[in-house]
Amino acid sequence: MSKEMTLVEQDIPVHSRDKILAWCIIIATWIGIRLVKIEYIYSLLRKLKKRCKQDMTLREAKVIASCVYSARKIFWGRVACLETSLSIFLLALLKQRSVQWYLGVKLGHFSSHAWIEVEGKPLDNEANEYQKIMKI
Repeated sequence: MSKEMTLVEQDIPVHSRDKILAWCIIIATWIGIRLVKIEYIYSLLRKLKKRCKQDMTLREAKVIASCVYSARKIFWGRVACLETSLSIFLLALLKQRSVQWYLGVKLGHFSSHAWIEVEGKPLDNEANEYQKIMKI
């Protein structure tokens, strides 16, 4: 994501252990995206999401997203929308909470985007410009 998530409050206090966990998840996500086909990632995430018994609240999502945004600032590689959204999704799974992960496209000048929605609201303002093609 080129822009910060609009619903994420950057001043949410985040524990150091959560930032470290987010950084570890970013590393795992970054490596996984480069080594594993998206179809396999999609299948695995669908199976893992079935274990979540409760939806994540918007407040919880903001905290997790803040952790990921803090952690990605010190990551050495490219962390764009796919890595960011998958990291948020995985952190939600670790907390046994359900969020919706989307992949979408925009035609014209073709582009793709990945984002998280909680309580029916995307965590970034770019998501509304894209047509949803994949959801977990």
